[in-house]
Amino acid sequence: MIGRHALKTRLLELGYEFGDKELGDIFWRFKAAAERKKNMTDVDLIALISDEIFQPKIVWSLGDLQQLLRLVDAGGEDHVACAVGTGPVDSAYNAIDLIVKEEVTLVEYGPNAVTEVGQGQEWILSSPVFGPTLMH
Repeated sequence: MIGRHALKTRLLELGYEFGDKELGDIFWRFKAAAERKKNMTDVDLIALISDEIFQPKIVWSLGDLQQLLRLVDAGGEDHVACAVGTGPVDSAYNAIDLIVKEEVTLVEYGPNAVTEVGQGQEWILSSPVFGPTLMH
């Protein structure tokens, strides 16, 4: 088993110098990797620390997703709403809630009907279940 000081010394020999926090993070990751692989080489160590060194700077992150939704009722009338959510399904169901003015429960979500669209897949939402006042 290698200690924190020995790890720091070996990293310095390899040309890497880290502060206490970074070294602590690397040490715990090293210990976990060493339990799985008993003979850690310099190549393994460099691969382990490359995550720490080459972290990309975060420029953008997704806050919310806005969804514009159009529903057509049984009489053929269009109803449109726009809502935000934590992702496409959440924002879509928030828009459905606004249109039907009833809480909508997602019963199932999955690739029940999957079609190829370019390089990805199109997921079809299963039918929502509406509150009792909308079931006729």
